[in-house]
Parts: sequence; C-alpha cells; structure tokens
Amino acid sequence: MIFPIVGVAFDLRRNGRIHPAWLWGIVAMTTAFVVIETVTYSGVGQALYRAVTAGSPGAAVSPLEFAAPPAD
Repeated sequence: MIFPIVGVAFDLRRNGRIHPAWLWGIVAMTTAFVVIETVTYSGVGQALYRAVTAGSPGAAVSPLEFAAPPAD
C-alpha cells in the first residue's frame, strides 16, 4: 500500500487533489484483502481447501497449518 499512498501524496502536492484512480485502486486492494481474509478463515474457505486438495498429499495437512521456514 506504500505506492498508492505515495501517489496520493504526490497528486495532492502537485495538483491539490487526488486522482479518482488512486481512490479506486486503494478501495479495490483493501476490499480484496478483506474478502480473502474472510473467506480463508470461514467454513467456505475450509471447504474450498478440502475440495481442492482432495486426493493429494495436501489433504493430510490442516488448512491453516503453515510449514516451518526452510533452514539455511
């Protein structure tokens, strides 16, 4: 989100107003983030994970269990 914020600040400094594309972009990114986080932790997200991983080794892994980072 740093680039849109810098763009907004630059527009305000140069033009005294914010171009509508910056606002639409910020709203779109924020909305996408909220929807992704909501679905991930909901029953729908859990069911989607089970459907996608069915029949693969990933089916044995809990949907919200994250692997340890690789060792150097």
